[in-house]
Amino acid sequence: NSGMELDPSGVPTRFTPTALESMDKLVRMANEESVVLMPVFFDFLMADGKANPGQATDFLRGEAPHLITRPDARAATVRLIGEMVARYRDNPGVLAWDIMNEPENATAVVTPENWVELQTFLRDAVDAVQANGGLATVGHRNPVDARDHFHGVLRTSLGQAHYYPNLETRSAPFSLDFSQNEAFGRVPGGWGEVPARPGRIEADFGAGRRGQAAYFLFWSWRGDDPNADGFKVRAYTTEIARALRR
Repeated sequence: NSGMELDPSGVPTRFTPTALESMDKLVRMANEESVVLMPVFFDFLMADGKANPGQATDFLRGEAPHLITRPDARAATVRLIGEMVARYRDNPGVLAWDIMNEPENATAVVTPENWVELQTFLRDAVDAVQANGGLATVGHRNPVDARDHFHGVLRTSLGQAHYYPNLETRSAPFSLDFSQNEAFGRVPGGWGEVPARPGRIEADFGAGRRGQAAYFLFWSWRGDDPNADGFKVRAYTTEIARALRR
């Protein structure tokens, strides 16, 4: 939400010139490198009940739950989302648009009082992306949440869930062979965050295929080095390429 300008009442009015300039540069770089992007509009940090310096970086966790809970601010936010998608409608550098990273972790709005408002925000934003010629997805925390809380509510173009073998202090109660159809129905579903684990990539691909995953996006959270920077992405190119050929 730091990329938007808000009026004194908190209603978004436009994207900042810096945000638009940065997006133009990012998309241009993607075109030059022949890669595609899945830009993410919001992170759960916008409504997780905190406004403190981040642990791994110096950014501030800007709280803006009212963009979800207030009808006027929500409608304005959805309108701006549509405008951004229309700006890059015919650009091959953008594959799809992710409305929100792990909305299930937005604890300030994942409440009995605000749950319907969160669903409404995600649903309206998905519709705005599609109405302006884009493909829409939501990066769910895991496939169980997607199945239990959003199946039949969101009409996304692509289903997306994240996978980590451990959830804090316990093992994940699902694996990469979790049925994508069970989570998302008939739309193509896949894994938006999967740790790239050396020596495990081929097996992970196999599990994903059994669950009919249409795609994998690797996120090497700390990679195989427990002392590495948490945001350092490691591309295990050779192992990934070999696994894809199998």
